[in-house]
Amino acid sequence: MNTVYDSFQENLKSIELFFDRLVPLALSQDETIIKETSELMKNSIIEELGIDPNEVNSEDFKAQLKANVTKKQLEKFIYRIMKIPKIPPRNYDILTRSSFISLNNYFECLFSDLLNFYFKNYPGLITEKKISISISDLTKYGAIDEAKEDLIQREIEKICLDLNFEELKDYFRSKLEVPLEEKIIDWEKINEIRERRHIIVHNNSIINKKYINRSKNPYNLKEGDQVNIDEKYFYDSLEAIKLSGSLLIFNCWGKWDKINATKAIEQIMLLTFDNLKDRHFDFVKKICEYAKLNIKPKNDDEENYMLRILYNYCIALKRLGEHKKLNLNLKKIKVGTLAPIFKIAQAILSDDYDEYFENLKKAQMADDLSMDIIMDWPLFEDIRTNPEYLKKTESILT
Repeated sequence: MNTVYDSFQENLKSIELFFDRLVPLALSQDETIIKETSELMKNSIIEELGIDPNEVNSEDFKAQLKANVTKKQLEKFIYRIMKIPKIPPRNYDILTRSSFISLNNYFECLFSDLLNFYFKNYPGLITEKKISISISDLTKYGAIDEAKEDLIQREIEKICLDLNFEELKDYFRSKLEVPLEEKIIDWEKINEIRERRHIIVHNNSIINKKYINRSKNPYNLKEGDQVNIDEKYFYDSLEAIKLSGSLLIFNCWGKWDKINATKAIEQIMLLTFDNLKDRHFDFVKKICEYAKLNIKPKNDDEENYMLRILYNYCIALKRLGEHKKLNLNLKKIKVGTLAPIFKIAQAILSDDYDEYFENLKKAQMADDLSMDIIMDWPLFEDIRTNPEYLKKTESILT
């Protein structure tokens, strides 16, 4: 299951990097096209109408235009302008739509990957079925395992092609008994994202009745409107798909790959840490709330990972300004037996900087705390942004 998880996260990260780096270039290119088109039109006017280029921006330009240009010249110029192909700059629109489609495709691939893992490890649903196969097809296989692999792939393709998105979700919920975390995941938002993708691919980005009915039309679009993907919508969609995909994987992991449950909890810890660094605080909050509700540690490693997840949760709450919830969670942590590094975390999140400085040297000795860690760990943001605290921290650790 770790391979499925890694593939999903890497795919989403790659599309995010692609979007981050190319959107500014696309916008710049579109602006250049607009500027060059404007200059071309301006020069064309000058050339066609015989106006002195040096007088274009002068105060008497209109008077000169009226005095020197005949009606016939003006009609000829207007006709020529009308014949110029109207090709608006579309680099930005093409990039955002293609990125959005790729994002949806990666989400579809996730369902296929999860089904592939399930049928390979729990082939019961396949072996129960009566499947006929021709002798000519049978001769293509070199071994029984090869035939089995092919039949699994055919079954997965059939499920993904025959079922619409709601039916596919229900297949996971009822047939495979995988919870869909409706209290955390906004499936209506995911449904709108899926329906918008269909509009872009199959209806030239034009809103129709099918979209309005199926998506519940949360953006109040009208039939005939052209749908666009702006930066905010893309990043909101990315986060929604990342959240729903991650939780779906973790639930499948917990049911189908229990022997590697500790690895799953470690991945939740790393996922929340990385997204704190990227300042995706609401995403971190939801992942941590999922972990708190669903995970009961069974060994020391899991205890350690869950403690770190809890502190990542508290960091997200502090950044989101949810101080009441933050304080309630901090009070539940038994600080007395914790390592110095966790006492430091408790102190920073409680704004107790006397306690923070008191434990710095201890954390350096016991937990290898260094300035490199302080400059990288989201926990220490309040220290990094306070010159006085940062200077004092550096003096203690060096």
